[in-house]
Amino acid sequence: MGPVRRHGVEYGGGLAAVGVTLALAGCATTHPLMPTPALYTGPHAKPLFAAAPADVRTPALDLLYITDRAPGKPGQDPEPYVAERSRSLAFGSTTVLFGAASWDALVAQSLQAERTAPIDLMLGPTHELGRFPRVPYDVTARPDGVSRAPAVLDAHEAARRFRIGNVVLLAPDIDADVAPTRIFKVLSDPDLPHGGATNPRATIESTPGFRVTIYMSPDDKALAASSWLFGSFVRLGRVDASMLPAEQIELIGDLGFLDMIQIRGKTDLFGHGYFTSNPRASADQIALLRYGLRPNEPGRPLEEIRRPFWRVPERSDAAGGR
Repeated sequence: MGPVRRHGVEYGGGLAAVGVTLALAGCATTHPLMPTPALYTGPHAKPLFAAAPADVRTPALDLLYITDRAPGKPGQDPEPYVAERSRSLAFGSTTVLFGAASWDALVAQSLQAERTAPIDLMLGPTHELGRFPRVPYDVTARPDGVSRAPAVLDAHEAARRFRIGNVVLLAPDIDADVAPTRIFKVLSDPDLPHGGATNPRATIESTPGFRVTIYMSPDDKALAASSWLFGSFVRLGRVDASMLPAEQIELIGDLGFLDMIQIRGKTDLFGHGYFTSNPRASADQIALLRYGLRPNEPGRPLEEIRRPFWRVPERSDAAGGR
């Protein structure tokens, strides 16, 4: 769960972020509220809901979403988006409903390590606010080459209103050999313009606040099956530090913006949904996204494997503040 912003006020409005992605993808219509993240339970629990103003203390949550799923057909599909991918990226506002739970009941259950009553999440009204053009962007032929179509550029500029602060990959199902070319391609093209002209020797300046975090689990059985199906050595979501040579780990660490977080053990059937089913894993995501903590800073305890590889502690008292 990351921070939720309403009327300019940032607060922890619930533990519902996981339900949005699944519902927008056209899966089941209800989902159980994920287990309470470990940093909100126990003797050192961080306060939650305390800063929520009175006018938003209702059992519904308005969230921003970004998706590359194909829109559903009105009158045919029960959800606004379906499982098929789209070639354009959309964003908008959606409402998550918490069943019949009142605000007080939702708060009480959201702070318990062991819940006494189930809470189901349901998707409420969804409004698409903008959409980028389809990729690849259309081009216009010119005597000296090609240029991007003016209409496409206008649509791109109209849709561009956000800047990326954190990129978080949860159990990514991508070949580990392919992933570096996708993630680091900006570093591998000497002909990429830097500023107004191509400069292969230019220094790519760091972007304050920008980070890439990859969550991985060697116990992810779903990705193990995917690796077998696609004939890959290993999927990115199952990479272990022991698989990489020391010089490659050092190179990744020198970049300064990438962290690899390992989760051990299974808290769901296939070990693929640990980022919601494991309270310590969800606590680490919140420490990153809501509180802006770096690995092993006070409040985000991690075990160092070899930087930038870290492991979420398995001991039960690891989520408390330090």
